[in-house]
Amino acid sequence: MMGIAAAAAFAAAGPEAHVDGVVAEVLANVAKIKAVKPDAKPMAFWDFDGTILKGDITEGLEEDGRQKFAGLMEETIKAGLSPVYSGEKGWLQYRDVDYPRMNAIGRWLAWPYNAQVYEGVEERAIVRFCEAKVESVYRKWYFASSMAIWRALEKAGVENYVVSASPEVYVKSTAKSLGVSPSRVRAIRVEVEGGRMTTKVVHPVPYG
Repeated sequence: MMGIAAAAAFAAAGPEAHVDGVVAEVLANVAKIKAVKPDAKPMAFWDFDGTILKGDITEGLEEDGRQKFAGLMEETIKAGLSPVYSGEKGWLQYRDVDYPRMNAIGRWLAWPYNAQVYEGVEERAIVRFCEAKVESVYRKWYFASSMAIWRALEKAGVENYVVSASPEVYVKSTAKSLGVSPSRVRAIRVEVEGGRMTTKVVHPVPYG
């Protein structure tokens, strides 16, 4: 079966007519599986950045050297939601110094770090902030073809899930806009203790 991420990206890049072909291919495979195992539960697993969202929910989107929208890392830092970085100065320290340094060592260090910069902050406060940004900014940048595939699969009884290498506190804030439970979203997450974020990374880490 064509991977959902690849299929959706293909559909998003071309005419909307491709949506029907992608959906038909997936559902044909579902039918083959159910013919052998009738009680099988069909599921589709999607990447988020660049597959559902044009751009990156953590890093934002630039086209032709111009920023189309800021990512949630920049937005949350400038909003004062990180105790590690604060305001414009903190954002530049993260963007230009700390994150590039860690990324040069390895994604295994840098990518989980994006979820660790909120230690001690109430998880719900971050989610509320991110949900508002999803509604006002990010959902406008969802690929129409990806959403058409998503809705068609859900209607046909296929459960859609998101697996992302962005912080889970970001990506699960898109669940309402996608019409699914936050439990259908898996991303890089840290343990939450007493409702507050920690730096303890939950394994396995979904990257690469």
